[in-house]
Amino acid sequence: MKSIGTISSAIGFIFLGAWMIIKRIDANLGMTMLKFWPLLFVILGLELIFFSLRKREERMSLNLLIVLVILIYIAVNGFYSYSLNFSSKIVNFDSFQLKPFNSLDSKAINFNSSLETVENNVLIKADNLKVNIIETNEKKIEVEGKVYFPKGSFYNKFEPTLESSEGWTKIEFFNNEIKGVELTVYVPKIVNLEVVSNNLKFSSSANITKVKIDSQNADVNISKAKILSLNGQNVNLNAKDISNTVEVWGVNGNANINGELKNLTKQQQKSPTSVSG
Repeated sequence: MKSIGTISSAIGFIFLGAWMIIKRIDANLGMTMLKFWPLLFVILGLELIFFSLRKREERMSLNLLIVLVILIYIAVNGFYSYSLNFSSKIVNFDSFQLKPFNSLDSKAINFNSSLETVENNVLIKADNLKVNIIETNEKKIEVEGKVYFPKGSFYNKFEPTLESSEGWTKIEFFNNEIKGVELTVYVPKIVNLEVVSNNLKFSSSANITKVKIDSQNADVNISKAKILSLNGQNVNLNAKDISNTVEVWGVNGNANINGELKNLTKQQQKSPTSVSG
């Protein structure tokens, strides 16, 4: 009797071990590798076809080890997906700062990346983020800054994910060990910008068509944009010369808006979000 799944199980364990090693060296590459684990089903299918053609009259059974391997991959993939989405701890707005990332318990790693792009939409995703947006005349997106890991971390280099996909240029930080990010982004004049971050310090004086910010705790200083949409629990907004529309959805916070403005939308959910200007 031939046991199907032995080869697939062996390959699965080899891939899992390789992934664990690579993730410690390059977290971005490790997370990309993990996306390909369903290829294990392809390998299992090929193994079944191969032995079916080779041993037509011999009975075959399924090696239950392959079931264990698949369950391991499902658990690992589920854990890291959950960690990326829910690992961030929400802190009080008043205590939001980057100073803890410069403490003796943190290690700063510099990075610098650029991408030639024709996309007009830019997405930034990172928690505990201090970001400054600067306007450039070049047809490319450039990012530079520092990422903070625990001092005992084995990381000595790190590059954020910077790619064009589905009409967006995406700048993302996929690593649940990151304690904070200081980021400068150089963007073309005509661009739509979206920022998703828990605990955010945002500043921009670039001529951006639309800025959309989704953050639990946000300290935002912005000028010269055409449209601003801000959604957050704890919000501190200072806006100047927003030429068209400002939308603010918040639970707690203040919004100070100066300059000529055509449309203002303010929606409070529980506690007052005061608007002046």
